[in-house]
Amino acid sequence: MTSILLVHDPAKKTLTAHTNEAASSSSYPLFLSVPSYTPAVSNNSLADQSYAERRNALYQSFGSSKKLKVLKSQAANRVEMGSVVDGYKMMDNMDGQEQSSGNQAAIDAAKAGVVEKSVIETAMEQARLAFLPPYDADATEPSEVYSAREMAGEEAWGQISKVVSAVIHTDDWRGALQNRGDVYPEAVKSQFERMPDKLAGDDEGKNALKTLVFLRHCMVFFEKRRKMTSSSDAYKFSKDIGVPEVVTVRLLSVFATRAGEDGSKFAYSKLLEDKMQVWILLLYLIAAGGEKCKVGTMGDMFTGLKIEYKAGSELLRQAGVVCKKGGGVGAQLKVPVVFPGPKRGKA
Repeated sequence: MTSILLVHDPAKKTLTAHTNEAASSSSYPLFLSVPSYTPAVSNNSLADQSYAERRNALYQSFGSSKKLKVLKSQAANRVEMGSVVDGYKMMDNMDGQEQSSGNQAAIDAAKAGVVEKSVIETAMEQARLAFLPPYDADATEPSEVYSAREMAGEEAWGQISKVVSAVIHTDDWRGALQNRGDVYPEAVKSQFERMPDKLAGDDEGKNALKTLVFLRHCMVFFEKRRKMTSSSDAYKFSKDIGVPEVVTVRLLSVFATRAGEDGSKFAYSKLLEDKMQVWILLLYLIAAGGEKCKVGTMGDMFTGLKIEYKAGSELLRQAGVVCKKGGGVGAQLKVPVVFPGPKRGKA
C-alpha cells in the first residue's frame, strides 16, 4: 500500500507530495495549536489590565526560569501595605483621629491589594500625623519642630499658664508648686532644680516650667489611666489624681477611645499607650533640651515610664529624635527632622 505525504511550506506557499511505503514508515499529522495549553488570561481581559500585569502574564506563560526569578525578586522589593509591620493595625487603631477622604481612599486601595509606593508613603505620613504631636517638618530650629502649647491645647495650656503665673511671683516658686498638693515625678523635680530661682520676666524659663507642669499631668494620667473608665467619673478622677479637669478632658480626647454602646466608657489600646509615651518623652526633651532639644540622658524618663532603652529609643526614633547610648541615654532632635521609613516584614 502506498501513502502520499503532503508537506505545506507557508513561507514559499507550496505543497509538496511525497510517496512512501506505509509498511516501512509512518506519518503524523501536525496541528497549529497546543491541545493541552490553557492561557493564563483571556484575550478579552487584556485590555483591562495594566502594562505590568500584561507583562507578568506573558512571562508567567512563556518566560524562562531565570526571568521568573527576576520578577519574583522585584515583587519582593516592592513595598506594600500588607508588608509594613503593623501597617493595617496602625491605621485601624487610630480611633477618633481625623483622616482626609483622599487618604481613606488610599487605605481602602491598600487593603484591596498591591498599591504603589507613593500611596504607602502618603498613608504612613497620615499615620505619623495621628501618632505624633503636631509638628513642623520644615522647621529650621529644633525647638520649633514640636510645641508643648499645641500638644496641650489652648484650654489646658491656659489653665497651666494661670498656675505658673501665680507661683513665679513668690519667693520660692518650687515650694509654691509642690505646696499645692500635687505629686511631681523625680524626673520633673530634678529639672526644677536646674532652673533659675527667679523666673519672673524670663519668658523662656516660664515656658519651660509650663511644659514641665504639663509633663507632670501627662505622667500622672498615664500611670493612673486605667482607673478612669467612665466619662461620668471625669471630675472625680481629676480630683483624685491632682490633674485639672480641663487637662484630663484633653488627655482623654487624645489618648483614649470611646467604648460601650453609648460611648460612655473609655478604652486604652496598646497603640494609644505608645502614643502617650512618645508625647511624654518629647515634652521632656522640649523642657530639658533647650533650643537645641538635646539632653545628656533620657534614663530618668525611661525609668519613670517603666520602659526599656530599646523601646524608649524606638519611640523617639519614630518622632525623628536621634538616641545614643553612652554614659547615659542621650537624645537630640536635629533639623531638618528626618522620620524613619516603613519597615517591611519578612517574606
